[in-house]
Amino acid sequence: MGKSRAEIQRAYRERQKEKSKDEYLRKERERKRRSYVPSDQLSENDREERNRRNRANLREFYARKKAVRTRHVEARSGTSGYESNGSNGDDNSNRNEEERTSSSGGERSRGRLLVRLDFNNQSEGKRKAAIKRWKRDRSAANSRIRLLEQERDKLKTKLKTTQRSLQRLKEGRVTNQTVELTPSKQTEHDMNEANLNSEQKRKLRRSLLLSNVIASEIKATKNNTPRHKMKALHHIVAGRIAKKYKCIRYLSAKTGLGRRQLGKAIQKFINCIPTNVVANKSNTEKKSSAF
Repeated sequence: MGKSRAEIQRAYRERQKEKSKDEYLRKERERKRRSYVPSDQLSENDREERNRRNRANLREFYARKKAVRTRHVEARSGTSGYESNGSNGDDNSNRNEEERTSSSGGERSRGRLLVRLDFNNQSEGKRKAAIKRWKRDRSAANSRIRLLEQERDKLKTKLKTTQRSLQRLKEGRVTNQTVELTPSKQTEHDMNEANLNSEQKRKLRRSLLLSNVIASEIKATKNNTPRHKMKALHHIVAGRIAKKYKCIRYLSAKTGLGRRQLGKAIQKFINCIPTNVVANKSNTEKKSSAF
């Protein structure tokens, strides 16, 4: 059965590796370096996929290293410890001959002692890899914590600014409700609220000031008037004209008088004696004089 195109290409790559391994690895490194994308520029799914492939490659690398180490240990311990006497004799004679050669050579031909300690570094490699992963995760966590702390500080500043704005707004409302302005200040406040220019203020200041002065006078009169004489004040302030132009509610808010009592006022009279009562009284007097 013939090979597929993938198998042919794989075999060709293997032959190229065997021919010039260093050149192949150099080109492969250059290709990887050109096509490498940093992790911070990848999406979360691509970054997880790359980490998964790297972990798989790392496991394969450690497996290959372990297999090579195992084969090397087996090759060194392949000969049995029970050898024939002849072989032991040959080894001893060779060792004695080397000792004599080295001792006779003196300073000219001093031998070099090579000691190889074949330790199992697999656990050490795993520990270093785990430490590296832990440091990388800790660095990422610290970066995330730093970003979250900066965002928290910004939100705290925004919260404090909003709280101060609300506090100023509440204080302004309380001040407007508790502190009574003079007619002049009330006039200026009304014109500023209406965003009038200087010419408009000049034309409207007198009429606004007059209305505020009258309202202040009525309020002062209301505070100094006994309760049983308040009806006369209601009849003087309100009437048909205030009802016609729907000013009863606003008049009550400006003067402090009751809205219902102002609404009941129909005609105006002085000294609490209505005109119809005066007319009836005069008619009665005329009839009595006629008799």
